[in-house]
Amino acid sequence: MTGPIKATKTANPIKKASLVNPEKLIKPAKPTKPTKPTKPTKSHNTNTSNMADKSDESRLVKLRTKLLEISKKDRATSIVNKLGEMYPDADCTLNYREPWKLLISGILAAQCTDARVNIVCKSLFNEFESINLLADAPVNLIEERIRSCGFYHVKAKSIKGSLTKILENFRGNVPRDMNSLLTLPGVGRKIANLILGDCYKINAIVVDTHCGRISRHLGLTDSMDPNKIEKDLMDCLPEKEWIAFGHRIVTHGRAICTARNPKCTKCELQRICIKGLESIE
Repeated sequence: MTGPIKATKTANPIKKASLVNPEKLIKPAKPTKPTKPTKPTKSHNTNTSNMADKSDESRLVKLRTKLLEISKKDRATSIVNKLGEMYPDADCTLNYREPWKLLISGILAAQCTDARVNIVCKSLFNEFESINLLADAPVNLIEERIRSCGFYHVKAKSIKGSLTKILENFRGNVPRDMNSLLTLPGVGRKIANLILGDCYKINAIVVDTHCGRISRHLGLTDSMDPNKIEKDLMDCLPEKEWIAFGHRIVTHGRAICTARNPKCTKCELQRICIKGLESIE
């Protein structure tokens, strides 16, 4: 006799829906690969423009290479000649009649315009007509008279110190050699060369900010040091042109080759200037 029939277990019991995570029942869609942007087709105009740019760049490189193949002395001579044509009457822009007055003007010109210095010195020299009178003036009085030139404390001490030393050590005469000039308070090579060249007609090169900047543009030096610039210029410029070069380069720096916005396209030195070649169209 058979026994009672036992209930058999189903092979796959149905799970309660409440126990199922619905998120697992949904297969995530495969991420679609981003379509690559189609490259724009180059137009004929673009190709032409690129070819023109490369052509211009190649031409400038050739011009620069050709210019640098010329010796620095030959380039310097061409520059000197052209500056002479452009500024035949360029001269010292500081007003003076005696060496000691140019010395004072040179001291005051540091970080100050020549125009301002000339205004101040006109009144100063009217009040103190001789080197002795100015040397004997109190420092605070000199400071008051030169205040508008800036750095008046330092400049007043340099003025009084230089004039006193000239009276005591050089019999009241401004020295006419570099070594002696450099012993005067407030006098460096720039002022010394200015005195030697303009007062005593001894060949010397005055290196100011204009001279240094433009000499680098012209490829006559690559230095930022005024003493090194002076040496580089002495090595390549004709000695008889040293004095005139200093005055003409300053005039050029104020008229054309300004620090902030040089007018290269209007410059007659453009084709013999390293920087000027960059602006050739």
